[in-house]
Amino acid sequence: MKQQYLNTYSGFYTGQCINVMRKETKEMYTGTVSVTSMESINRANPRGPTTDNIYVQFDGIIGREAYSKWLLQGSPIFCSLKTRRQKCVVRGIDYDENKIIKTLRVAEDDGGYMINPVEYNIKVEEIHSMLIWRVGYEITVG
Repeated sequence: MKQQYLNTYSGFYTGQCINVMRKETKEMYTGTVSVTSMESINRANPRGPTTDNIYVQFDGIIGREAYSKWLLQGSPIFCSLKTRRQKCVVRGIDYDENKIIKTLRVAEDDGGYMINPVEYNIKVEEIHSMLIWRVGYEITVG
């Protein structure tokens, strides 16, 4: 991880409209910051360096497209499970013939090693937001 992102708050805040561009492909989508939190970059070393985790919500057709292109197995997301918002990790993705997400298999993120995770199948509409790392994405105010 780049030194500039360690132990530094990004300055983005919940509810802020932002533009997110994937550095590798230059694809850009507009979204809203839904959650920010300073977290350890390594769960095995909780007292080590931290970084600002920025979760971004993409809405509607744009959201479906962004999530379909950017989510991978292992991606941290927040999703709507029953009546609550839950931090999860993507375990598997099922795409349609147009490479758009139909369903995802997610596991509740317990904050630890997730030895016996609780898993769910969710629809793309149940994705609340995804983690956007500043190392791989450029984030600017929208």
